[in-house]
Amino acid sequence: MRRISNVVKGLPLKFSEKMPKSLPLVIAISILTLASLEPVVAAPQLISPPTAPVSPETKLAVRQLLEADWRRGAESKSRAEQVFATAPHGNPDVLVAYALNRIQQGETDQAIEVAEEIRLRFKENFDGPMLEIWLLALTNKYDDAIVRMRSLKPAIDQSKTLSPIGKAEVYSRLGRLVGYFSGPVIERVDGQLLQAAVDKLTGGLEAELLNTFEMQRAAVVTKYEQLTIQQVGRKNREIAEVEAVNKAQQGQLEKDNSMLEQTEAQITPRLNALNDQANLQLSQLQQQISAASSSLSAANRRAYSVEQELAYLYFDLYAAEQGRLVGRLPLGFYSRISQTEYELRRLRNEALGYANQLTALNNEASAVRRSYSQQIGQLNSELKRNTGAQRRNQKKLGKIAKGAKLADGKVSAMKHRIAGLKTYDNLSVELYRQEMLDAIQ
Repeated sequence: MRRISNVVKGLPLKFSEKMPKSLPLVIAISILTLASLEPVVAAPQLISPPTAPVSPETKLAVRQLLEADWRRGAESKSRAEQVFATAPHGNPDVLVAYALNRIQQGETDQAIEVAEEIRLRFKENFDGPMLEIWLLALTNKYDDAIVRMRSLKPAIDQSKTLSPIGKAEVYSRLGRLVGYFSGPVIERVDGQLLQAAVDKLTGGLEAELLNTFEMQRAAVVTKYEQLTIQQVGRKNREIAEVEAVNKAQQGQLEKDNSMLEQTEAQITPRLNALNDQANLQLSQLQQQISAASSSLSAANRRAYSVEQELAYLYFDLYAAEQGRLVGRLPLGFYSRISQTEYELRRLRNEALGYANQLTALNNEASAVRRSYSQQIGQLNSELKRNTGAQRRNQKKLGKIAKGAKLADGKVSAMKHRIAGLKTYDNLSVELYRQEMLDAIQ
């Protein structure tokens, strides 16, 4: 647990005192029941209502800012800026309306600037400074907000227009803000600055207002402590759920890996056998292809030699027929030509047979390659998928082995809620708007 402010007989204890890590049950119950679990948001939101009479120009500008140009959007936002630029600024009403409009439009920095202007120009208006403090806290400018809180005390004490209800509302809001600074964001706040501001705000304060301030402060801190406990419990429950899921997933992943290992043990021998078979068949075919190729080359060489011999015979025959050959053709010359032509035809047929055989063998080798390539490819793809699945499973098992933890987004959401100002002091801009509209009737 973190630091906490307690209320005893209506008087504040220093919030810098630390709560023991383990409290007796009775004390814990007392703290939990102290503020009825939730900060009480007092009415009204509008602290310093417009004073009569309100000019028609002011009424028109306020209505345009809080009605016609209230809905979020670029068009409304631009029109509201134009309305504010031409509206009367002689009283705080238009500025308060414009600050609310800027909050509605998500322009927090502009809202802070307008609220600051109200504080500096209109000393009897407390909507400006209270909005400024709240917006500074909302935007994590905690020390700036604390400084503004501290400087607000003289204005409250010297005010001639702040009603008792308005004063109670101011101290209710200040109490919630102090509770926020001394609980959810205490580690980001200057403790001495905060204590000095609390001393300044509560110094000489009448008992009823002091009690209002302290009750609101304690209520916020109590809610923060409750949320912290709830967050730890929720986190533990969700981690336990994650652990249960992880355990079931781990068992399934290990089972899957065992099956994948068995599959791999079956695939690998089949893959090796197919490779061996493919290599053997292709080796045998390659030997046959080499033999057929050699035979084809030899037949082509012999055919070429016979063609040369036949060419010489044809030349001698042509010369004899032209009368250029001395003497007569040798006996059996024509028979020799016939035998040579027959031998050439035989050799060409033989070469053609070897060529056909070579083509058939090459086609068979291609078919063997395609067949085994397809089978081996399928097994390799299956093995690759198997290996990839095992790798993914091992990665998941490695994450599980690191221990259960919540998703970053879920942890961030928990932290944001428990540390967010709106969890403890959610200013109702819609109620503020309606009260402002009602006040200018």
